[in-house]
Amino acid sequence: MITWVVDASVAVKWFVPELLSDQAGLLLEAGSAGHSALIAPDLVVAEFGSVLSKKMRAGELTSREAREVLDGFLAAPVEFVSSAGLAHAGLEIAAVVHCTFYDALYLATAQAVRGRLVTADEGLARLISRTPLHALLVSLRSLAREF
Repeated sequence: MITWVVDASVAVKWFVPELLSDQAGLLLEAGSAGHSALIAPDLVVAEFGSVLSKKMRAGELTSREAREVLDGFLAAPVEFVSSAGLAHAGLEIAAVVHCTFYDALYLATAQAVRGRLVTADEGLARLISRTPLHALLVSLRSLAREF
């Protein structure tokens, strides 16, 4: 079984139609069927909520739709792990890779669970591709090759 660490850029696509939502859906289907484990640091809830609030302000989602999307996400087969337990590893990764602490926490999670981080953030994917941690990350765009 493959263990995937998912970030908010992927999780939002499970419930809000966007570019690459089909690829994200493959990941959710694999997790729902028990073919893959889906894991995320608990900070994903705050990031997910932040994306929803931006979409509400932009008029892309109503308040009711955003609540329904949030409920769907919280019911998804994702195991949340404590960010606090990953903080030191995240800080070290951020220093070495020169990424945000948030992104480093996702990478630290992937390291800790011996999984791979899947992200729709192409900038992060490019940044990590030039580091020793490149094997920890797969871009959502290339995810179809993994199934």
